[in-house]
Amino acid sequence: MDKSEVRNIFMQNINEFLSQVQLNAMFMKLLEKHTCAKQLLASLNEIPADNEYAKKFFIFTEFNRDREACNELVEILIKCEQGVAAEALKGYNQSSTAAITYSTEVKLVVKDAQTLRSGASRHGYDDMIQGSGQGQDVIPIKTIVEQFSDRNCHSTLRQKPKIFVFNCCRNKQNSAPDNRQNSIERDWMDDTTRTYICYSCAEGIQAFYTDSGYTLFGQAFSHCIAEHACDFSLTQLFYKTCDQLQRAEVQQRPEMYTKNMDRDLYFNPGLYKER
Repeated sequence: MDKSEVRNIFMQNINEFLSQVQLNAMFMKLLEKHTCAKQLLASLNEIPADNEYAKKFFIFTEFNRDREACNELVEILIKCEQGVAAEALKGYNQSSTAAITYSTEVKLVVKDAQTLRSGASRHGYDDMIQGSGQGQDVIPIKTIVEQFSDRNCHSTLRQKPKIFVFNCCRNKQNSAPDNRQNSIERDWMDDTTRTYICYSCAEGIQAFYTDSGYTLFGQAFSHCIAEHACDFSLTQLFYKTCDQLQRAEVQQRPEMYTKNMDRDLYFNPGLYKER
């Protein structure tokens, strides 16, 4: 239940919905296995046991922040034979927009955009990326980003937002603490403006690839863009991607760095002005 318009409708009718829910022993036992339990059970247990309404309100407003988590609550209600409440929650959890049909056929209309794309590298280490295969050239990420700094880029690009997505491993081969020559930090970023730098995983670990050849991050990020770019800014899309990856068996912990951002970046034309 992550779309604001859907959640608003649910909140308007929450008292009627909660009256259909019973927090019996089986429900509470199953709730311990919920995706959000690790983060939220401690806060739930702080609510007095005799205040059942407060417990219900907390569960059905905090354990359902996205569609998958809400679906888990629906399944718990079904297993507890609370079918009426389950169907009601399932109805609220439906998107207010038409379901997205994924296809391999893509039609894009791009206007006033310049891009640089490399699809040949999966390898990265010590803040550098390497071409696919043995013996390929290595280039520092810092060098790539610096080409688009105010000092180096064409004048027509200086006021344009720049997005860098490094969808590759970030292994550490040189662990010397003073080895900063390739790092994205400090003075070199002073000439970098309106820039987003996204990494598929945390520093020091490998990007995990699925059987289909995509990284977990790339798969989740592209799906979040497809489903939520009509409503969310780039940073919200990234946070949504990180939230989905929390459920992955292999933890990736994507990272984003920004420099001199003066507004949110939306893929949906006109949405920034509306907000």
